[in-house]
Amino acid sequence: MKLAELIALLEATKKRSQEFDALIDATVVDAAEARVPEPIARNGRPMEIDSASVAQRYTGSIDAAVTLVPAGWSWDVRAYYSHLPAPIVRAAVFNDRTGMVLSGEYCEAEADTAPVALCIAALRARAVLRWPPLKQT
Repeated sequence: MKLAELIALLEATKKRSQEFDALIDATVVDAAEARVPEPIARNGRPMEIDSASVAQRYTGSIDAAVTLVPAGWSWDVRAYYSHLPAPIVRAAVFNDRTGMVLSGEYCEAEADTAPVALCIAALRARAVLRWPPLKQT
């Protein structure tokens, strides 16, 4: 899956999902972050592990979502309360190493939860940088 397609799916849904976690894990590849699942055995036999059970919970955990933020970039998540029944959650990922943020290095997103908003913003930043290499399927 291409990164643009993944971002579009997350923007359309805006909710956490193990399926999206597996898609993020399968799409965003960084050799330094690559994880090899430990084999699980039951009654002495190896069990098959599906990708959703191995993937980090990017859409369900800020700790996992922040690993998608490009190295050296900053991030911010805020909830805005208004007359709506639920808060609006906004996340921003930006490069402020030089002391100022250029418009091309500022990515923002809204979602129902903070981890999903941060995932979308971080994936947009990765798309801007074309970093790290992506799997081409």
